Amino acid sequence: MDSHENLSKRVKVCIIDTGFDERHPTLIGAKSMRRLVATKSFKGDPRNLNDEVGHGTHIAELVQTLAPEAELCIAKVAVANEMPQEDTKLIIDAIHWAVAQDADVISLSLGLDVLDSGLDFAINEAVAAGKIILAAAGNDGNNKPRAYPGRNRNVLCIHASNGKGKDGGISPRAWDNDDNFMTLGTAVPLLWKGKEVIKFGTSFATAVAAAIAADALAIIPQRVPLTPEQLSRLYSSSGMRSIFDLFSVPENGYKYIAPWNLWDGSRPSMLIRELILDALRR
Repeated sequence: MDSHENLSKRVKVCIIDTGFDERHPTLIGAKSMRRLVATKSFKGDPRNLNDEVGHGTHIAELVQTLAPEAELCIAKVAVANEMPQEDTKLIIDAIHWAVAQDADVISLSLGLDVLDSGLDFAINEAVAAGKIILAAAGNDGNNKPRAYPGRNRNVLCIHASNGKGKDGGISPRAWDNDDNFMTLGTAVPLLWKGKEVIKFGTSFATAVAAAIAADALAIIPQRVPLTPEQLSRLYSSSGMRSIFDLFSVPENGYKYIAPWNLWDGSRPSMLIRELILDALRR
């Protein structure tokens, strides 16, 4: 039996980023509720998860706030907002670790300028193992193409919207024949060192989308009777792509992920179940 067939098991999200601040109130809460289940640094001391720049802390705050029932694994691969090309190997190692931790969702709020074949192979292996991987599209608008690994078609690439579901103005252009998912990534209120900060970036949209994916994995099997095959489909990047498509509203070449529109009160529960089942057949 696959581990996700046990519906009492919590959804597990692995955040691969710059570590986390143990004093952050949201993450203190995650630890006290036993939601923070595994940590490892691949940069320096394996036990030193201290976040020096706040990026990973912000990602963890968003995931824990928006998917409070999910378990978190945190892998530290960087100590700055930019990482040297040779440290791509650390991302590969962290992905292997996430798979070994039985993470269901892997959040990569990062972007590289060039494809790395080793990283590409690790991502494809993880997706083949049933892992849902999300990555940031990049923040340079039309000045740069979509970042990597968001270019990998097995990855759910996430762009940034504003709070109204409109293009946030920082994402690369929407690709033809692709989903171009987006969610909130501009003017995101977060906490750092006890003070509120406002952040912009597809990194933060990726965290929001990772939380939506975790919530979908937790809620859908409780509301919709799924066969083992349908459940396996849900727990896959391609299956979550179909679910995100169902949740989405078209917007100027992008698709704004808005699951509340499915449960807006205008559709009977039977119709919602059929729409979800239909999405999982695609």
